Amino acid sequence: MSKKNRESQDKPRAAAAEGQSRWADYFWANLIFFAFLAVLCFVVRASCDAPGDDQSPAIKIVLDQTFWFIGLLFGGGFLLVTLFDAAYEFFAGKAEETSAEGGTRA
Repeated sequence: MSKKNRESQDKPRAAAAEGQSRWADYFWANLIFFAFLAVLCFVVRASCDAPGDDQSPAIKIVLDQTFWFIGLLFGGGFLLVTLFDAAYEFFAGKAEETSAEGGTRA
């Protein structure tokens, strides 16, 4: 078998493996970032909530709501950016495939 035929047969397998690893990379990146955010919120919360302080319930509510907001803002933003990146790669790959197929037919 010629080198050109082997390369053309290996492309679909490599593309399928690359697609799976790309989604796995997104998953692990999000998981690591959310773990980092959880640790960060826990550490900051522990440093703000000293045992000797006489904090009113209102201050505790404000702290809780602030940490939820920051966690959702950063976590949701990171998740949204990775989804946009995945969509861009998907549609850019489709555009390259159609342009490559269009170029060979003409």
